[in-house]
Amino acid sequence: MVSAVFFHGLESSLPSSKVVTMQEVGWEVNCRQMDYKQVNEYQIAEEFVLDKKPKVLVGSSLGGAICKF
Repeated sequence: MVSAVFFHGLESSLPSSKVVTMQEVGWEVNCRQMDYKQVNEYQIAEEFVLDKKPKVLVGSSLGGAICKF
């Protein structure tokens, strides 16, 4: 099974149809509501990833940028 962390885009929120699609194909997906206006959101996202230890990072729009960095 693929384990993933998903980060939504700036104007998006959870639940996400992208998460549902990944779950439908058997992925274990962890996600959290992002508040991109919060100053330390990148640090919080990094801690979330380190805690979940996914095999894959998935992001949409700004969430994809968070995954890259």
